[in-house]
Amino acid sequence: IFFFQAEDGIRDAQESRGLGDVYKRQEYMGIHNYFMRSNQVSPACASPSEQISKESKEVRHSSQTGDEWTLKNLRKQAKSLTFNTIVKQNVNKWENSRVTNFYFENWKLKEIGGLIFSMLTFGLSAIQYELQYIDSKKHISDALLVMITITAIGQNILRVTRYKAMLSYFKRRRVYSSNATLASTGHLKFLLIEIALNIPHPNIVTRDVNFTLFSPVLKRSYTQTLNEFLNLFQLHQIFIICRMILTLSYYFNQSAQRVMSMMGLQSNYLFVVKSLLKSKPFTFLGINLLIGVFMFSFALRICERRLTNPDDPLDMDFGNYWNCIWNIVITMSTIGFGDYYPRTIPGRVVIALTGMWGLIVFSLLVTTVMNFITMDPIESKVYTIIERLRSKRKMKNQSQRIIAEAFRMKALRRRGIEVKDKEVSDLHLSINEFKNTITNYRAMVHELSLIHI
Repeated sequence: IFFFQAEDGIRDAQESRGLGDVYKRQEYMGIHNYFMRSNQVSPACASPSEQISKESKEVRHSSQTGDEWTLKNLRKQAKSLTFNTIVKQNVNKWENSRVTNFYFENWKLKEIGGLIFSMLTFGLSAIQYELQYIDSKKHISDALLVMITITAIGQNILRVTRYKAMLSYFKRRRVYSSNATLASTGHLKFLLIEIALNIPHPNIVTRDVNFTLFSPVLKRSYTQTLNEFLNLFQLHQIFIICRMILTLSYYFNQSAQRVMSMMGLQSNYLFVVKSLLKSKPFTFLGINLLIGVFMFSFALRICERRLTNPDDPLDMDFGNYWNCIWNIVITMSTIGFGDYYPRTIPGRVVIALTGMWGLIVFSLLVTTVMNFITMDPIESKVYTIIERLRSKRKMKNQSQRIIAEAFRMKALRRRGIEVKDKEVSDLHLSINEFKNTITNYRAMVHELSLIHI
């Protein structure tokens, strides 16, 4: 049996293709070294008596070889077992990359299906919300409510299959035991939360259900439909979509998870977010900023639209989507002109969440800008060298000016011409500037010696 070493384990060179069969290097090589230390007998053809004698010799010298853990394991096995038999018994403990790749692709397929259904459900909800205000489009609105219910049911089914596919993948990678379930791994509670958030959706049954709310600003009551309120629950689809995009990213693929396992790091979405912030910070933050703007604008429009008075030209028209976007942008940037503000309790909740989201995004943006303008070691070294050359030229010019001025004053005194006090003070000032330039030059030379590339 011939194996070759790779960055993610030991691969079977004759049977594998692509990534091949990945095995745990330490366990395999420990067994392999135990049988291969003697050059007299081949491990594949050694007789039981020869294997026993080899083991007794290795027990005596185990303290010198450092393979005590291997010998302890091998003493528990039958002494007549050959090397190939032990490998066959341990092969189930190793990861088969072709199988895990299949399960990971199955997980990705479920993620893509869930992504499509989430986008479809959210898009249909937004379109239905607009059509319910148009009397001539009521029949289309009712048809969309039925479609939303169908997509919500399909989305819940896909979420269950998604979590099962994820559990199967981690079982094959030996992250969880073969008897692990969604409940024992803690994933069941997250599945139930996602299903519970998806159950409240606009539907044909609650189409004509209304309820009354009170505006603390206008000091009057107003009517809100239940389907409009249920539309707010569909905003959780944005976070589901973001999670699915993170799952499909390069930093969460098979190779990335193997590297994380090798380094003892747990594979999670926080690592993916950190990686994206490091590799493409402006793109990542820009997308999050746009998602927040459109998501909170949609929520604010639902909460405040019922209080819009079209007959009053001075009234805040939250029925206009661009006015909602303007209010959200001003709130996220912590400016707050006050020309548009919420007048309902749900609207105030939306604005409060907008402020917190904007604080997070803009604080990360400021940090990213600071990191962007911070020089790396090579840039710092180049900058210091340029400044040192500049200081040398400056010292040369200053020294020439000081020497010329000093000789001029000396010549005037020889002729009996009195030198003005201002000229003397200017000369002393030039000398002090020259000394400061020398000090700065020496500091730059010292700084340059401390920069290591």
